[in-house]
Amino acid sequence: MRILDNLKLFDKKLYGIDKQLEKLEGNINKFNFTNRGGSCLVVGPKGTGKTTSIQMITDEYQETIQTTFLDCNFLSNNAAGLKILAKLEGDQSDDDDDEPQIIVLENFEILSENRDQTLLYKLLNETRNRSWYVILVSDLRDVKNCLEKRVRSRILNNEIVYINNLSFDEYLDCFKSMLLDCLFGVDSSEEENISKKLVEMSRKRNKRIKKMVTRGDVIDNLMQLYYVDRSIITLKKIVITLVSKIYYQEKNEHETNDESRIDEIPPLLFDTIKLFVPTINANILKGLTIRQLCLLLCVVKLMKITQDIEFLYHNILKSYLRFKNTYDHQHRHRESDMDIYKELDTLVERGLIQYTNESQMGQLCFRRVRIGVDPVLVEKCIKEYKPLPSSVKIWLEDTIEMI
Repeated sequence: MRILDNLKLFDKKLYGIDKQLEKLEGNINKFNFTNRGGSCLVVGPKGTGKTTSIQMITDEYQETIQTTFLDCNFLSNNAAGLKILAKLEGDQSDDDDDEPQIIVLENFEILSENRDQTLLYKLLNETRNRSWYVILVSDLRDVKNCLEKRVRSRILNNEIVYINNLSFDEYLDCFKSMLLDCLFGVDSSEEENISKKLVEMSRKRNKRIKKMVTRGDVIDNLMQLYYVDRSIITLKKIVITLVSKIYYQEKNEHETNDESRIDEIPPLLFDTIKLFVPTINANILKGLTIRQLCLLLCVVKLMKITQDIEFLYHNILKSYLRFKNTYDHQHRHRESDMDIYKELDTLVERGLIQYTNESQMGQLCFRRVRIGVDPVLVEKCIKEYKPLPSSVKIWLEDTIEMI
């Protein structure tokens, strides 16, 4: 049975980040062609595939470009990093030719916490004199704002943002591709490399999987998962567990066919989703502060009032301030605009609201988001919050008919 072999390959495959991979590969390919130094900023939440994609692409150029990975978690200070940098410079000074090199600095925001950002400056400055391409990797979206002016001036305007911002249709496509890769190991996009018989078999499998994925109960369960955790990592774990169950069920059977195998998927899928998110939305929403819940309710209210689904941070802030001015006079002076914007960033990180495009590294007030959780569950969670402030209770009663 090929399933075990497919699972081994599956772990190395990336889904849902085609645009980011294309841009990253374009940058490295250009560097490989020109040997001209440069830099690139790669940012996004944990688990979005930043490091994996960098490793995958740099491996393709290992014969022509040397790649060095440095994790700032293991650099105690600037001095430790400067020693490594000096060694890299020394290795190249022994050669007549300036050999191209990629240096990947992971978690570089740790260095930005230092008053003296000499290592970052020196590393980026060397890209002007050597065939070095520096890739700065961070989980923080606004990390560039933490850098000194002299360091920012050395970073090229080249940012790649990894975000969990797939539409539900794209999410379904990823799920379908994962199942095909795990169960059969044949991707329809590679048809030109396989025989006609396998092409026809692949098309039939693709058609059966697509039919199964579009079942109403499958859509409902995946949509519920999507609203709670649209992480591709979680989806991959669910698919691996699901396919492993199918493998062990079939292990002692002498004959299996594609149709019966695919028919087994829905009930096993539903049970597997429950294993990973047993209390689906409750855990995330119940872990929020009352202010975070109120901000979510502001988004829901704006949706009903404007008949729109996308809003600027500034719009949400204004809605929240209207609530404070109308219902909560006592505490309205205690919160700054920046406090609210940071709360909205936290909601984005938890997947409760989502960025609507990739150009979100600008001013906070102009970031555009949409709701990422069922609005009815937001209202329900606020109702169950204890102790519920009287101001929120009155506001909620005035808002119920709008949800």
